[in-house]
Amino acid sequence: MSFDKARQVNLDRRQTPWLILLLLFGGLSSGCKSVVDYKGSTLPQDLRAKSEITNYDIDLSTLASHSIDEDLIYPGDVLEVTVTTGLEETKPLSWSLRVSESGEIDAPLVGTVNLAGRTLADAEYTIREASIERDVFRQPHVAVLMKNRQMIKVRVVGAVKAPGVYELPAAGSDLLAAIVAADGLSEEAGKEVEIRHPNGRRTLSNNASHTGVVLASFEQSPETPQRMVIVDLTAPDQNGVDLHVEDGSVVMVKEQESHSISVLGLVKRPGNYDLPLDETYRLLDAVAMAGGTTVSIADKVRVIRRLDQDSVPFVIEVSIKAAKHTSDENLVLMPGDTVSIEETPATFVVETVRSFVRFGFSSAIPAF
Repeated sequence: MSFDKARQVNLDRRQTPWLILLLLFGGLSSGCKSVVDYKGSTLPQDLRAKSEITNYDIDLSTLASHSIDEDLIYPGDVLEVTVTTGLEETKPLSWSLRVSESGEIDAPLVGTVNLAGRTLADAEYTIREASIERDVFRQPHVAVLMKNRQMIKVRVVGAVKAPGVYELPAAGSDLLAAIVAADGLSEEAGKEVEIRHPNGRRTLSNNASHTGVVLASFEQSPETPQRMVIVDLTAPDQNGVDLHVEDGSVVMVKEQESHSISVLGLVKRPGNYDLPLDETYRLLDAVAMAGGTTVSIADKVRVIRRLDQDSVPFVIEVSIKAAKHTSDENLVLMPGDTVSIEETPATFVVETVRSFVRFGFSSAIPAF
């Protein structure tokens, strides 16, 4: 082999890595570009994240107006009934009477009287009228006092401060009472509560008597399958939502959804990261949390965003360099965002050069 040919071969060997880089660079430059829907600087306001991520705005007072009337009489309650006629020689007639499952008491002399669903004042009137109609007393004075409330047991679990089984009065057995018994919501509480009722249910059926007073009867239906009610605690009102709980009900307060993002691509620690509550979290924060970029010149970022589960995701392109100077490019992130630090021809060249150096090819690369 002549000297000129040997010199040409040596040059070709030295130039080969650069030729490969140039070919790769050219191939990347002419390659297909992925779809970008928006630029960070021109992103419409309705597609931007809020300035901070806050916990759900939960106002338990929206449940209070739907609490069960605690003045009403319920099956299982024990009443103190006193009848005064004015003819007593010693003391008035007085009995402790339990309201049956059908909503009735069996008063001595007077007989059965339906009291469930009535107030104490209505119960007094009902017993008085029944005793007159049945020719037991002529003009009696009737007093009805609540001696013992019927209690039910409800299990409260999930994002409350003190999960457990609690006894609640049947007259106040609603969602608000159950949450209050468990010391209220914890910091992890989300907006959704699930109420699971056991088989059967006491149901109030209204019937108008000739006195115009609303009567009530309670029925249990063991054949009824387990029922479930979902309650949104952030709803402005709970009209039409069944908030009652009953003996054996389970109240599950669900935890709030995870506020996390994904950081992928040219970062040192790709993965999922939780966003702190009550703080504004931006693009540069995400890059820093992922350990920074693997290539110092990495600049192109694409954020894949979905406004809700049913919406179509869209892509926002931003620049790390520009994000250091303008807030529009330093995009505010929202839960569910995917932040991808993209590879470009320039970053690819740097990475390839590093590979040559790492595997001992530095001698084949001409000095600058």
